[in-house]
Amino acid sequence: MRLNPEIQRYLWQDFSLHRTIAMPSVLLAVVLLASLIHGATVAIVGATGFYVLVFFWGGSQAANAVIEEINTSTWDNYRLSPVSPWALCFGKLFGAPLFSWYGGLMALGIYVIASLMYRPDLLPGIPVPPVEIFYNVLLMVASALLCHAVAMLTSMQTLQLRTRSSRFNSVAYLICGLVASHIFFSLRQATMLLEIGKINKIPNMSLNWFGMTIGLDNFMLCSLLLFLGWTLIGLVRTMREELKIRNVPWVWALFLLFLMVYCSGFAYGDPALWKDTRNFAKILHLLAPRNFGIAFFIALGATYAVIFTDVLSVTRYRMLCYYAGKKNWLKTGQLTPRWVVSLALALLAGLAMIATNGEDAGRTALMVIGLLLFLLRDMCILHFFLFAPNTRRAHMATMFYLAVLYGLLPGILGAMRLEHGVLFFLPYYKEDANLLNLIPALLQLGIAGALLLHRWQRMNKAVAG
Repeated sequence: MRLNPEIQRYLWQDFSLHRTIAMPSVLLAVVLLASLIHGATVAIVGATGFYVLVFFWGGSQAANAVIEEINTSTWDNYRLSPVSPWALCFGKLFGAPLFSWYGGLMALGIYVIASLMYRPDLLPGIPVPPVEIFYNVLLMVASALLCHAVAMLTSMQTLQLRTRSSRFNSVAYLICGLVASHIFFSLRQATMLLEIGKINKIPNMSLNWFGMTIGLDNFMLCSLLLFLGWTLIGLVRTMREELKIRNVPWVWALFLLFLMVYCSGFAYGDPALWKDTRNFAKILHLLAPRNFGIAFFIALGATYAVIFTDVLSVTRYRMLCYYAGKKNWLKTGQLTPRWVVSLALALLAGLAMIATNGEDAGRTALMVIGLLLFLLRDMCILHFFLFAPNTRRAHMATMFYLAVLYGLLPGILGAMRLEHGVLFFLPYYKEDANLLNLIPALLQLGIAGALLLHRWQRMNKAVAG
């Protein structure tokens, strides 16, 4: 059988005869011990074994998959190999934690068999219905895949920003994967796994999303699969960049639009309006200011996220200006940073929020403009340090000054009861706010922009000289 070359490599590397026999032997011994103590605990042992083996061990292996290649100086060989980014991405994602999946799937099988064979005389209650067991299995497997994908994605994003003195902490990447997967791994499901005999039936909970009443179980599982799909797409795109293949950020734009629509559904409002047969009423309700407000803040947060994770440099911006001047739109799109897309979507969502806010449009406009001005100021501060001759600590320096501007100085002024001074550093506007409230943000943006422009010109003169 023709296998992915990376998966084949991990099969040769990890599946020695000793390890292959030891894993099921240890699992069977643990199950035997649990059954001798109390038969009903076998299902708990199976679920816990899957969690430890696949989430913790497998997540750590996925986070280390590319880091190990960097540390052993073999990553450059992949850039010269004929292996495609798609094959390399999935080979690393499924190959690196392959042995943990080997043990985890056996533990999962133990959980399923023990749940189906559960006897009421061992613990008060009734057997767990097969449908709920199947749901739990699907939830655990999809959550584990999301954990691995997020751990690998965050590690590769960090690798793109690496310097000669970089140190990579796989534990931090594993924590990112665990947090992302546990957003969907609900407390109620975890409780059922730990106390499988005490719960007769999963509560029939539901939520309203765009006015539709959807079962919580179905919604959570569908959401998990959707975000898993987006994470895999992002992983492939990041792998392309690691292999020095440029991407046009149209996938990032689609993901942000999806996230805006997904999150806006929770603020839809009265579910009764969805039953209104007048389609025009539904459309008006969809265009409520709160929906655009959610979209605006998502795009705003995404802009902050990508300016700290994108590879931004004087050379990249200089090449961007060059290809834009030559009207080479493909190269221009490939060099366009993702913050440009995020900022454009934030601007559109902000304008839509202002246009749909009616009588409160003026105060909404002040808030949107103020937040965008502070965002531009922060971006100028980051680029000022990125355009320095030594950019090794640009991100840390930026976060330090942002902490001073958003935390230390307002805190001092607040302790001195100088409210107007606090408003100079924070984008907060009261009911009686007017255009004068934008002056502090404009002044700070002007200072940061002037310093950035001066450094940009000096760097260009140094290159020209």
